Order: sequence, then structure tokens, then C-alpha cells
Amino acid sequence: MSDGTKQSKKALFIGALILAFLSVALYNFLTPYLSDDLFYLAQLREAHSLTDLLRFNAREYITNNCRFVDQFLMRLMFWFGNKAYSNIINSAVFAGLILLIFQNVRTKKKYDTFVILMIFLLLWKYLVDFGDTVLWVAGTAGYLYGIMWILGFVTYYRSLLNRPQLKRPVLSVILLILLGIAAGMANENTSGGGFLLILIFTLNKIANNRQCGIKIRDSIRPYMIAGHLSILLGLGLLVLGPGAQSRKEVVDRGTYEGITAIASHIYKITLSIRELFLSLLVMIAALILILAIQKKWKSFSDLRNDPGIVFLTVAVIVCYVMAVIEPASNRVYFGASVFFIIAFVNLLQEMDLSEQYCRFLKYLPVTLLALWFVFAYLENAVNLARILREENERCAILEQAADENDFYQDVVVPQYRPDWENPYTTAYKNDMTNDATYWINTFYEGYYGINGINAVPYEEWEKEWKDK
Repeated sequence: MSDGTKQSKKALFIGALILAFLSVALYNFLTPYLSDDLFYLAQLREAHSLTDLLRFNAREYITNNCRFVDQFLMRLMFWFGNKAYSNIINSAVFAGLILLIFQNVRTKKKYDTFVILMIFLLLWKYLVDFGDTVLWVAGTAGYLYGIMWILGFVTYYRSLLNRPQLKRPVLSVILLILLGIAAGMANENTSGGGFLLILIFTLNKIANNRQCGIKIRDSIRPYMIAGHLSILLGLGLLVLGPGAQSRKEVVDRGTYEGITAIASHIYKITLSIRELFLSLLVMIAALILILAIQKKWKSFSDLRNDPGIVFLTVAVIVCYVMAVIEPASNRVYFGASVFFIIAFVNLLQEMDLSEQYCRFLKYLPVTLLALWFVFAYLENAVNLARILREENERCAILEQAADENDFYQDVVVPQYRPDWENPYTTAYKNDMTNDATYWINTFYEGYYGINGINAVPYEEWEKEWKDK
């Protein structure tokens, strides 16, 4: 390959990443602060240093949320005082997620723009609750940042597995431990999936070495032990922390108990998987069938070493491990959605393209997804702009009320008009109600210093309250 061709491929590769960054950046800038964001903004008015941020974080770890690392990063975003910073950082993290997924694809070229575009489109289509987990500042803490720690840890660990010798073993182990603790504290079920991934890759490495005549004790390296213990330590700090225990006491445990409850949860999880991932799972099933026909897996060793199969297995486990509790929302499947995407891209890249129908099947998904993306992106960008305009309008009402009276009573604002609801905003899930004591209303009240805020449907507000 000539130098000119290499440079062209590199330029296309970088261009695809810039496209990914810009696409999510626009949506970030069209997403205002919402619900929990206002609570954290009001809280951080009292913060004057990083020490204060750590103090707030420690308090939350004790009382409510044990995702310590991600919560600190989130507070740091708010502390900057300008949402533009978090918009840019979140967009860069999204592009970084694409690169991490790319690194976990086994069969690819150095600058494989096709793979990057496929990952980009799959994330926009199948990332669970995109508005909650990628665009909403408070939501990114437990999901977007969390998956970055987990996948970053897994990717780094896999790179160490592939090295015959570590050039800087002490530094590598220290970095692995820090990443492992952060990954373990990132997200309850997905962090467990991260541990399971490195365990499977480690066992595969040991088994492959045994086939080459290397004894088990000679295959086990210090960094392997450090990696497993560090993510388990982080996971322990997450699920056994005082805040996690406090949350368990207020979780709705549902109607059933014991085995019946688990069976009920499995049923609900299965329905959620069908709702969220059916089309993706159909494509994965078709790829597995094609690869089986092409005899890509001649033995169990080939099967267990296939990263597509490994990530698919872990994705399913990450979903169904939630059977022990009542799944609170679709967001619990966020990490699984990333693992399903990695599985799909790996399986797609493994397909033998010697036959024409296989080439057609390889490029069909990206073509259909690209067509869907163009229409969906433009439509929902307009919807987000409309929601932003309405949020700015009612924030102006609240600011005026706060200026007129330090203890203003019974301010009425409109709810969002339902016509613009879409998957790329959390606004409708976290809208205010006609109850000033509702938890989201209280966040707005605390932020603006207003005693009572009520929200009514837009038509009612326009008719009864607009002129008042």
C-alpha cells in the first residue's frame, strides 16, 4: 500500500471520529440542565474547592450513591460553571467509547473506517436511553463515564495478555489497579460484566498456553491477579458501601418474593431485551448461523476464543443478573447494549466474504442504519431545539419570579408539549408536575429559591396562566 493510500485511509478514519464527536456535540448543546442537574448545581454553590467536592461526594457515598469516581467527575462538570465544558467533554468521551469498541474488534484493519462507522451507527441506534445516559449531565455519571472505565480496563487488560513481556511491569500493574478500582465502582451489573470478561479472557489464555505445553502456574502473571482483585475491590466498595445499603431499603421489591420473584424478574427482563434489542439480536443470530455454515468454529477452542461469542455471552449474563432485584428502568441494560454491539461487530467482521451474498449481507446493515440515522438525527435535532426553547422560556419565568420575591408562592409553569418527545432527551421522564412537593419540582425550587412551583399541561397554562 502506497503512502498516499495510507494517509487517505487515516484521514477518513479521523474524519469518521470527528463526525461522531460533532454529531453528539450538537445534541449535547441542545440539551439543557434538567431535574437532577439543578439539584447538583444548587448544592455546588457551596463548593469553593476540590476538597468541598470530595466532601459532597463522601456524603453521597454514605447516604445514597456509591459510584464515587463517576459522581466526582460529574460534580466537576457542574463545578466548571459552564455547560459548554461538559458538552465538549461528553462528546469526546463518546468518541473515546467508539475507539475502545474498535480496539475490542479482533478482525479489522489499522484504519478501518467501515468498522468505525458501523460502531457509530450502532451506538446511536441501540444505546439504551441515549438521552438519559449520554446527553443528560447527571445521567452520564453512572453510564457513559462508567462504561468508559469498564471497557478501558478490559481493553488495557487484554492488551497486557497479548504481550509476552511487560516493559514497565510495576507501572503497568499500578495503572491496571487504578483502572480496575474505577471500573469496579462504575456500575453494579456492568462492572460485574467487566470482571467476567477479564476472567474469561484469562482462562482462555491459560487454556491456550496449556495446549502449547505451558503449565498453569507458569501462565499466571502478577498483573492478572492484580487486575482481578482490583475490579473486585471496586465492585465491593460499590455494592457493599453504606449508600448502596441505604438505597436497598427504599427499593420497591415488587409483588412477589423468593423464587416467584426471580421468575417474574426473568420474564420482565426477557420482555425488555425484546423491546430494546430484538432487531440487533436477529442480526446476531443470522451472523452466528452464517459463521457456523462457513465452519468458522471447528472446535470448542475456536468458539471460546471468539471475542464476539465472549461479549455476547457476557451481555446476556449482565441482563439476567438483574433477576435478583426488580429492574428499576431500562438504563440498567446500558452496559449490555455496548457488549451486544461489540459482539455484533466482531461476528460481522469474521464473516468470509468470498461469496457475493456475504458481501451484500456485510454492507446491508450499515447502509440501512445510515439511512435511518439521517432522518432520525435531523428530526430529533429539531425536537431537541424545541424542547430547549421551552425550557429556556420557563426558566425565564422562574428567574423573574425569584427576582420579584425572595419567597415567591405558587409559580405556575407549562409542562413540555408532548409532540416533541423522543429517545434523545430525558426531559419528559423528568418533567415537573402539578405538585410542588414532587421531587423534581423541589429541585427547581431549590435552584431558583422559590417556595412553590407547579407545572400544568401547556394548553392549560397558555389559557389560564400565561398572561398572569
